[in-house]
Amino acid sequence: MTPTLHPILHRLFEAQAVDADRIMRGLKASAPTLPFWLFYDERGSELFRQITMTPEYYLTRTEKQILLQYGAEIASVVGSNKHWIEPGAGCCDKARLILKHARAQSFNAIDVSEAALMASAETLQKEHPMLAIQLFVANFDHQLSAVIDKLPAGECVVFYPGSSIGNFAPEEAIVWLAKLRELAGNNGQLLLGFDCPKDPAALEAAYNDGDGVTERFHLNVLAHLQSLGFQVNAQRFSHVAKFNAEESRIEMRLQVSETTEIRFKDDSVEFVAGQDILTEYSYKYSLAVFQSLAVKAGWRLTHSWQDERQYFCVVRFIV
Repeated sequence: MTPTLHPILHRLFEAQAVDADRIMRGLKASAPTLPFWLFYDERGSELFRQITMTPEYYLTRTEKQILLQYGAEIASVVGSNKHWIEPGAGCCDKARLILKHARAQSFNAIDVSEAALMASAETLQKEHPMLAIQLFVANFDHQLSAVIDKLPAGECVVFYPGSSIGNFAPEEAIVWLAKLRELAGNNGQLLLGFDCPKDPAALEAAYNDGDGVTERFHLNVLAHLQSLGFQVNAQRFSHVAKFNAEESRIEMRLQVSETTEIRFKDDSVEFVAGQDILTEYSYKYSLAVFQSLAVKAGWRLTHSWQDERQYFCVVRFIV
């Protein structure tokens, strides 16, 4: 009988204190905002999983198509005997499409959800009994050094699919790409997915699905706020998602239908009908523009793969 390795679990996660003052400052700004991480409590994560299965949301489907079509080629280009690292790994479904071709030394998954990591690791270990798997229950943004300290020695490949990089403004994206470079280490590689510019109608449809899943996902931000101690009447907000051509990004906004306020303890901010709160944006990059950002973070482009419609792009960078 072939021996089976077992995943190693590192519990590094430390819950960050909710910075209510910072949230209130964002709400009181001349152009009110809420941080995009409010989308991702337990219910929000499940609703996002449902979004990826809607017919309008081409992003996940198209990226998987690229990985299925070019998986063997990508694995060949990346090379064998590498240590794969996936920040925000979740269910690792896209990593599985690559790992079946890659002769990896190890797979190192990072996520704040221990349950998601354990479920993913069980599936991966069945498919690859002799693959060394490490799970890091960690907040990647705050615990990068702690994760790096526990990574195996050798050449690393950071895998960052899903167009998550689009949630950062360009200057923020450069900072994030620099963190991924630090994670990759010397002689490291980055395999990353991002969404491309296209017909605004297709873009807006992806964030306004016919079944209203995205709307429920968006309004759950207000439920998350309530769970953190904020007082807010969710019935007075509605979901809006539009493409801003000048900035090349989808903007998600909560629009106020009638005068209301959001309160935290003794502090409050009032909104009148017609006002809106920016909750998230999703930038759409051409290959040339994204490459220019990555260069500023110390990466050099070597390969890119796209679908036939050029809706989505997967790229390989090296240090």
